[in-house]
Amino acid sequence: MRAFITISLAAMVGLAAAAVAQPYPTKPIRIVVAYPAGQGTDIATRYLADQVAKELGQPIIIDNRPGAGGNLGTELTARAAPDGYTLTMGTNATHVLNQYLYGKLPFDAANDFEPVVMAAPSPW
Repeated sequence: MRAFITISLAAMVGLAAAAVAQPYPTKPIRIVVAYPAGQGTDIATRYLADQVAKELGQPIIIDNRPGAGGNLGTELTARAAPDGYTLTMGTNATHVLNQYLYGKLPFDAANDFEPVVMAAPSPW
């Protein structure tokens, strides 16, 4: 399963690069994790990033931005340039539940993000 997830992400990145006919990636990629280091989402992201970095030949930087139930890091990613170099590890909290728990969010999880791959499915 882990190998499939890594290969899927690398393949999707490769397809996106081919679509715009520009080399990708040409610089490090940043993945924003909206939770503290050492938490489950962070661990899954670090494992995945290590595997994908080997495939792409570029470093992947994990940027932990915890706070406000995941909204701080998610907003940071939503406001980043849409160039494929800033990604987020979304969760069911950041992309589904928080819109119902918080009065007004500074991002729209349905419209401000493009899903790339389901990286770590959970039975919960």
